[in-house]
Amino acid sequence: MKDYYKDLIKYASQPLQIAERKDLEQLWMFETYPCLEILLDFYECFQKAEDIRTAFFNILPMEKIYIKSNGLVFATGHQNTYPIGIELSDLVRDDPRVKYQTHENGRWFNESLSLRSFLFNIAAWQMLNTKRSCARIKIRDDKKFEKMIGESLFYIAQDKSVILRSNYRACQNSHKNVLAVYNILDGALYFGADCDEALNAFEDTAHIELDWL
Repeated sequence: MKDYYKDLIKYASQPLQIAERKDLEQLWMFETYPCLEILLDFYECFQKAEDIRTAFFNILPMEKIYIKSNGLVFATGHQNTYPIGIELSDLVRDDPRVKYQTHENGRWFNESLSLRSFLFNIAAWQMLNTKRSCARIKIRDDKKFEKMIGESLFYIAQDKSVILRSNYRACQNSHKNVLAVYNILDGALYFGADCDEALNAFEDTAHIELDWL
């Protein structure tokens, strides 16, 4: 995953301060679950990037991860409306599902089939939401999105288990100056860049009409 994150953090508007793994390990207050390595890969890049961690979802700093209502909570949904985490019973898995809870002490529902996929693609989504220039197009079905893959867009990750197991899919253009995330939940493909010129050029080459945000 480190190589994928290295490719992704090139899109950060400001250089990221990478955290030391040994320092992060000292912040971990729980048992050494199999999924800890996945969390550490993410937090090495984003522990010190509060602007990215809180751009849409609120992804907690590592020292504030907590256990509540039978789940290990590491984030809250948009505008802090619901907890996101891993059910305690799933912590024995190497790559557990990510779930959310609508009511305290209630049932946990699936958010993503994979913690690794969730964290990587959400990192891209969070980063896109910090961009100066943002736009989107509506996608009526997955076929329209898949048609763009290999033509005007390319997946950042190559591992299908990372690409396909969350509600977000992180992509980039061939010039690597436009970050794109397909949000399956609202059926829209979002684009982010550091300047309008990059999005304008992409709009022309991809032969699409962007809805600017």
